[in-house]
Amino acid sequence: MYSEKKHVTIANLNKTLKEKELASISNSSLQRVLPTIGFKYKKDGNRRFLVEQSSIALLRTKFLRSYNDYEKR
Repeated sequence: MYSEKKHVTIANLNKTLKEKELASISNSSLQRVLPTIGFKYKKDGNRRFLVEQSSIALLRTKFLRSYNDYEKR
């Protein structure tokens, strides 16, 4: 959603998850689950937005690089 320049909110994220049939949970449950799977809220002035924790992003990047290296062999 972020790469598509969409505003990421709990409601929009939940709507997208339901459209892609990945999850069917309430907004409040989604809000409670996000911090446990590696997301945090970051403040920029008056706005709050969701970002991946840096350790999770690093692990994802390492995995994707190793996967791409394996595919090239």
